Amino acid sequence: MPPQFICSGFVQHGFAEALRRNDLPMSEVLFKEGLDKSDRAGILAVTPEDIATSGKLTWLYAIKAGRVHRVASYEAAKSIISGVKL
Repeated sequence: MPPQFICSGFVQHGFAEALRRNDLPMSEVLFKEGLDKSDRAGILAVTPEDIATSGKLTWLYAIKAGRVHRVASYEAAKSIISGVKL
């Protein structure tokens, strides 16, 4: 088990468990590079950064100060959130 529980780890676990229960390949939703489907502790230790930088997800929006911004990449989302222009 990881030393602490992270909400993103539960998100990762949920995706992986849904595919496992439906006998589908979990590798399709393992967001952290190099993570093995049998590594329960690793699945629960997935960080928000692991999910944010995963090539298996597509960025659509970033929200800052109650405003929704359409984005196409993690870099664009970071730019909006940090206030630094690309």
